[in-house]
Amino acid sequence: MEEATQLLHAPRRHRTLYDYLKILLKRRWLILLVFFAVVGYTALKTFTATPIYSATVQILIERHKPQYLEQPGASAQSDYYGEEFYQTHYKLLESPALAKKVAEKLDLKNRPPFAPIFKNLPPNADETMKQRAEETLIGSIAGGIQVNPIRQSSLVNVSFSDPDPKFATTVINTLAQCYIEQS
Repeated sequence: MEEATQLLHAPRRHRTLYDYLKILLKRRWLILLVFFAVVGYTALKTFTATPIYSATVQILIERHKPQYLEQPGASAQSDYYGEEFYQTHYKLLESPALAKKVAEKLDLKNRPPFAPIFKNLPPNADETMKQRAEETLIGSIAGGIQVNPIRQSSLVNVSFSDPDPKFATTVINTLAQCYIEQS
């Protein structure tokens, strides 16, 4: 009994760097196995991932100074250069209405990535099914659009991401054309 209490009250020896090195050497096969498993999994995911390409266009958002009639007591709008104007145009660039114009201009209903959506519709499909198919098309276009305003300027970078770089370029250029026509 006296021996047990002596062991309990004996001063603890602090672990040294050598003790940790012995533990690592003892478990080296497990450590190497985990390391190579993580590296292998990462390499597999990296090489099998579908690359996503991003096409970007830079748009200048300009406003034309409004023409006011000179009337006594009438003042020009003081918030002419406000942030609200730019936020509105950023939302217009991301809008489903603009995406719909792009889809119609490029005739995406008949293009390979989207044609199966419309070809798989039954011949007697009602308007709701056609509407859903069109919403899927518009959603895929609008979902790939990203608007990034450039600080302290009237410029905005608009990007579209897709696995096909030519398609991404075509969509973003058409989006810019449709936006300019609309403005």
